Amino acid sequence: MNSKLIPLAAAILVAVPVFAQSTILVPDPTVSIQGAIVAAANGDTILVGAGTWTEQLDFLGKAIHVKGLGPSLTTIDAQNQGSVVRFSSGEQSNSILEGIRLTGGRGDYFTEAGASQHSGGGIVITGSFYGSATPICSPTIIDVLVDGCFGNAGAGIFVWGASHAHLIDCRVVGSTRVDPLGLVSYSYGGEGILVERNAYVTMTGGEISQSDGAGYGGLDCSTPSLIEDVLISLNFGGGICTEGSQHVIRRCRIWGNFSLYQGGGICLANGGPSFLSSPVLIEDCVIEGNYAPFAGGAIAGQSFVNIAVSNCTIVGNVAPMNAALYTISFAAADIRNSIVRGNGPAPLYVTPTGLGGLTIRNSNVEFGASGPGNVDVDPRFVDVGSHDYRLAHDSPMIDAGDDSLASTGGLDRGGLPRILNGTVDIGAHESNDIANHAAAAGTVSDPSSGAPFRTLRVNGDDGGDDYRVEVPAFAPWSLSFTSPPWLTPHPDFALFGAVAEATIQTVVNVPLGIGEMAFLPCPLAPQFEGPIFTLASTVPLPCSVVLPAAPAATWSTPAIVGLPAPLDLSFQGVILDATGQLDVTNLVIVRIR
Repeated sequence: MNSKLIPLAAAILVAVPVFAQSTILVPDPTVSIQGAIVAAANGDTILVGAGTWTEQLDFLGKAIHVKGLGPSLTTIDAQNQGSVVRFSSGEQSNSILEGIRLTGGRGDYFTEAGASQHSGGGIVITGSFYGSATPICSPTIIDVLVDGCFGNAGAGIFVWGASHAHLIDCRVVGSTRVDPLGLVSYSYGGEGILVERNAYVTMTGGEISQSDGAGYGGLDCSTPSLIEDVLISLNFGGGICTEGSQHVIRRCRIWGNFSLYQGGGICLANGGPSFLSSPVLIEDCVIEGNYAPFAGGAIAGQSFVNIAVSNCTIVGNVAPMNAALYTISFAAADIRNSIVRGNGPAPLYVTPTGLGGLTIRNSNVEFGASGPGNVDVDPRFVDVGSHDYRLAHDSPMIDAGDDSLASTGGLDRGGLPRILNGTVDIGAHESNDIANHAAAAGTVSDPSSGAPFRTLRVNGDDGGDDYRVEVPAFAPWSLSFTSPPWLTPHPDFALFGAVAEATIQTVVNVPLGIGEMAFLPCPLAPQFEGPIFTLASTVPLPCSVVLPAAPAATWSTPAIVGLPAPLDLSFQGVILDATGQLDVTNLVIVRIR
């Protein structure tokens, strides 16, 4: 499990009853998992081995932990006999399903929602009571793969009626409204996850993809839900469809989804008359390459919904009109610290009358946009062709945002601190590029002119503005140190290395008056030798040194060849001059490719 999610997993298990525990082993498919559930007591763990079990599970309201060896090893196949797993007896967060693949689910015939329908081919979670504000059923589901399941209401997962689904690192793939038995035919439904009737979902990590949603897409939820760090891709019917307000969609990648009308990536509706105080938050997301046949390839909103888009990158979405954002019927949108480019043919449209409206602030919008701090410039992504929308080291989006308008989750799309180098960046990704930090330049400068002096080079190249030198795999290279010509005699020096690319997050403040360096030098942490090391030193140090060195006008390594590719190495050093002054050299990064 992603280490970032451990606090979340711990938090949702707080304030639930604690029971005596024993472990029940289900080593192979000759032993029934459901039989183990029947025999289990509250607090027990059922460990399921490798193999494929052809059965269906019902947790029977028990506070138990059913744990497989991971979705690649442990499978439950319902063989189209109904939903694979059911939670419908008041299970709470200490009812846990983990590490299992669920497939072959044909949603149970569900009549409580006001219409007969096949619901929850993979998982059914129901509180069976519409009016309760307190979740009646709220299980925890971790690292579960739901694939190839059928239903016209939540083909993958169906959450209904005062229920709360905790989904952590789960994947819902290939949900469909096409009945594998050919007994019924539905022209609608098939969502990956359907959440409705006073139910809500908290989904952190994982994926919803390739769902045959026929209008409702990968995720359809009508009660405020939290969706974080989820890949939502290639869903027919759109990526996310919500009703109501206060939903939070954060740090998601939403790409390649196809709606049947509007809102290819995200479709929002029915915010209610109090919408101005309860927006839907879309933060730190990359929304790319979605399509809608009418409008709003990326985002569409209608009917009093209020949309707050912060630090998002919205690129390459397509619709006949208003490809990036389309709002109508008194919907409103506020876009801040975001990049909106390459959407076509026309990017933005909102209802010009009533309560609705569009505010754009401190954003980079193609073709321009009125509003404070807005620009229309090339954002300089790392590699658009590879869908890498991080900011290049020379991007004008770096430190160009407004901190007061920054997203509220504290992290960017990649999990970095949202404000990393003093001022928030524009777009979904915060730049972690060491080239934008003063530590990369070092402190060696010509006393007569004040100009920086670069002492480190690789094959004679100091790396230029981004401090990087690329070396072809198996090509020879060497690192050289040049003594500053104004220092006589030649100074003592020490050169340090790290088997990684230095970033803003690796910067350390070194004591003894040295100041900031791009990474931790080995003498400060000799126990980490390997990832960090001392390449050469003219003075004794409390860690091993790779190569001998002596003060000289120029010192260089022998030719180095044969290191594996790809590999990044960072080098920086310190100089001890005759007066005892310690200065930091420039950084140089070797990228073996």
